[in-house]
Amino acid sequence: MQGISLLPVAGTDPWEKFVGEFAEAPTGWLLEVARTGDPLAARRALAALMDVYPWREDEQTWAESVLRGMITARDRLHPGLLLAVLEVYEDIATPACAPDVLALFRHPEPLIVQLAFDVLEAVGANALAAATLDAALPLIEHTHADVRLAAAALIGGLQDWEGTPVTVPVPRLTGAVTGLLAAPDPAVRRHAARTLVRWDLDGLRADAALAPLLGSPDPELRAAAAERLIRSGDPGAFALLRDELASPGVHWAFVTAAALVADGLPRRLRGDLRRPLKALKDAGWPSLDPADRETRAARLRTALRAVGRW
Repeated sequence: MQGISLLPVAGTDPWEKFVGEFAEAPTGWLLEVARTGDPLAARRALAALMDVYPWREDEQTWAESVLRGMITARDRLHPGLLLAVLEVYEDIATPACAPDVLALFRHPEPLIVQLAFDVLEAVGANALAAATLDAALPLIEHTHADVRLAAAALIGGLQDWEGTPVTVPVPRLTGAVTGLLAAPDPAVRRHAARTLVRWDLDGLRADAALAPLLGSPDPELRAAAAERLIRSGDPGAFALLRDELASPGVHWAFVTAAALVADGLPRRLRGDLRRPLKALKDAGWPSLDPADRETRAARLRTALRAVGRW
């Protein structure tokens, strides 16, 4: 599907022009236009609804019902209109939306799938976690890279969902995230590794999953493994980080890892990191990797601050 776009960015000139005379209209009228108007008028009404804040309780309840009804009728909606519905609905979604939003995981338009993820993440109810996990796992092999990465992020974020019942036991959730380390997409593998760096639910399994990555050919995976395992007291991981920092072609991920682990290290070990970091700074390290020099320079400054003067 071509030409599918999100609503204009709120507060911009395109937004003001798009909303136009709809801006001051009553909420009930806007909902009726969204439900019954032509696609353009409906999208303008939905854009105006995004400015309704804070929602009155009665209006929010009615709006949630109307918009959920539109999501239920997804196959009859123009994709651009469905996108606009999801953008508004994300702010007022309730667990009742789960069957219809989960069905959108199979939608052919990648943007709609990603907004469906956002809606369920906004609800964040543990009661929906198992169904969400089951629906998201197959999308790790979606044809669209953004959907693959968004699915990995959704799965990794389930640990923060709240409420009862808890429908995904910790071992299953940890197994799902560690399983992403074997995904075909390198971006998914990297995201999973970064998620596991701070995976406190099942720490020993996270350590065991990341330990083999100390020998990975992917520097981002090696850096993530080193960061996690240094916190677990692994001297081999520390030696790897120190040696990588001393390498002339050091990857930015190791500079970032040094900054993140430094505060928890004894003074002597912090000094072992500061020396190669200072050498990188003196050598003008960002120029060794000309892509995004400013970001890399900032990473190095952060790392040096993190290890202090030792």
